[in-house]
Amino acid sequence: MFLALAIGMAGFFNTRAENISKSQNLTDISESEKIIGGYLPYYRMNKVNSEIFDYLTHVYYFAVGPSANGELGKTDPFQGFLTVDKISYVSRDIDTLRAWRGTKPVKIFLVVGGWELSDFFDEAAADPTSRANLVSNIKNFCLEHQIDGVDLDWEAYNGPVDETNYGLLVSELREAFNGTELQISATVNPKYYNLANKLTGVDFLQIMSYGSYFDGNTQVSISQLEEWTNGWNDNGWDKSKLVIGLPAFAKTPDDNSALIYNELIGFFTLDEQTDLVQHDGKMYYFNNIETVNQKTQFMMNQDLGGVMIWEIGQDVSPSQTKSLVRNIHETLHTTLSSEEISLDKSPFKLYPNPASEKICLEFDINEPSEIKAFITNISGQVVWRNDEYRLAGKHKIFINISEFSNGYYLLNWFNGNDKMQGSFIKTK
Repeated sequence: MFLALAIGMAGFFNTRAENISKSQNLTDISESEKIIGGYLPYYRMNKVNSEIFDYLTHVYYFAVGPSANGELGKTDPFQGFLTVDKISYVSRDIDTLRAWRGTKPVKIFLVVGGWELSDFFDEAAADPTSRANLVSNIKNFCLEHQIDGVDLDWEAYNGPVDETNYGLLVSELREAFNGTELQISATVNPKYYNLANKLTGVDFLQIMSYGSYFDGNTQVSISQLEEWTNGWNDNGWDKSKLVIGLPAFAKTPDDNSALIYNELIGFFTLDEQTDLVQHDGKMYYFNNIETVNQKTQFMMNQDLGGVMIWEIGQDVSPSQTKSLVRNIHETLHTTLSSEEISLDKSPFKLYPNPASEKICLEFDINEPSEIKAFITNISGQVVWRNDEYRLAGKHKIFINISEFSNGYYLLNWFNGNDKMQGSFIKTK
């Protein structure tokens, strides 16, 4: 018999039970319809290999930008604007990515924009002729290189993001993509809620929920994430089409300098319970594995569209246990969205989630049984265990978690051959 434990943040959500494997492939992720996206800049191609396609659903190749008249390419300091066909490494890199992908169900997107590469978005999108040219160039590039879509990353580099013209660009791009399988994503500042009613033509929206946001001794706290996701939802955006961003770097508020995650792993002794490291007299804020797992769990609890990471060339190899991408992948495989089974029919509940002092496990058994349960932390250490004989009927077990460290935990429950596994987050 196959059972599932229902767990929830404001109620209950359910998790995968029995035969949970950390080596499952991305077919399962596709079925769960949650995105694990990774940005890969052209200058980090030598830092990754084909194994990334075992852990991601989307790879965003970064990046080119628009010219004022709607061409695709980038500005060279000596040669001026070079169209993308004159930048040889772009085609070569995409060919490499497609070869690495093989037949795996992973989508490859071209990123258009991103900080200084956003410089001419305002001119290109403002004029109907240049906007149409940009739309045509994006579509032709995607079809010619046999990739799956485009990620628009119009940032306020040299002026504000024009909401109206951004909406026109997306609308015309959507119309141009009709009749194809090409998709559109847009990646935006997490506080640009006014774009919610302008970008309705995208398949999903990604918020850059990382960088210079320091609170709760971390880089973007879960409470801040919740504020932003609620803000988008309050402005009419479907949360199932909202993807949150995670950092593979540390930043300091002192001078905005950064350290990349693989440097943190390689050169610093990190406290697994904190998101802080001191370097050159400055405090740098990042997201450790535990925080990344908590944020992935938050995404599942809220039934958001997924997570993306900037950027995978800064991570360690996913073959290593400290890889951020690997841990996102494993956490996602542990938990499924609340729509996958009927909660009304589930006799198992664990609440509240997140919790700070205690959690309550409720279950219903049909006959007297020896019930075994234990909780493990993210490292696999058993931190609580309970074995006792229970009569048939409904039962509650109150579990004191006040002394647990903050983080992500798994609960395993056994009734003879029946097994279920669920997760919860311990907070302050």
